[in-house]
Amino acid sequence: MGIGEPLLNATALIKALKTMKASWGMGIGYNRITLSTVGVVGQLPELVKQNVTPNLALSLHAPNDTIRNEIVPTMKNVKLIDLIKAAYEYKRATGKNVTFEYVLLEGVNDDKKHALELGKKIAGTKMKVNVIPFNRVEETPYHAPSQEKIDRFVTALGNCGVPVMVRKRKGDEVSAACGQLRAQFTAKKAECPTS
Repeated sequence: MGIGEPLLNATALIKALKTMKASWGMGIGYNRITLSTVGVVGQLPELVKQNVTPNLALSLHAPNDTIRNEIVPTMKNVKLIDLIKAAYEYKRATGKNVTFEYVLLEGVNDDKKHALELGKKIAGTKMKVNVIPFNRVEETPYHAPSQEKIDRFVTALGNCGVPVMVRKRKGDEVSAACGQLRAQFTAKKAECPTS
């Protein structure tokens, strides 16, 4: 997760997932596999058609298009409401778990009003939100909100009837948490001479 978009290579992805599930492959059921995507929604019906149906984690990170376009600029052509609808259709067609990933960024998408705006859009869908406090990366201008703001966001979202959980931080004290290692590797690679 976090270093590429699998649905941009759907043909290879479907082949790999079928191999993982096959008894002659790894024998892992789709209920134990989660596909993480930023929302290449046109490929989700193809997964259903091919009967390749892992659980789904969609990186949402925002309650509206304006904020999402800032945070996920590569997906400006995908409207947030269309992504939510596609996720719901996938859930209805497959019966699989669908989780919206939501990285909380201080002063960007962490306000109570953001939680209420998102909550109104997904209430009643039985799709859950995985709240992820931002792990500090020196190369970015973002910071994690305070615990008080995290709690306020989670409470507001939960009050909308949305199942919500907060991802427990692991590895951030040694720069091994989500997003940190790749950013450091990329920065070091940029410093290397290319002779």
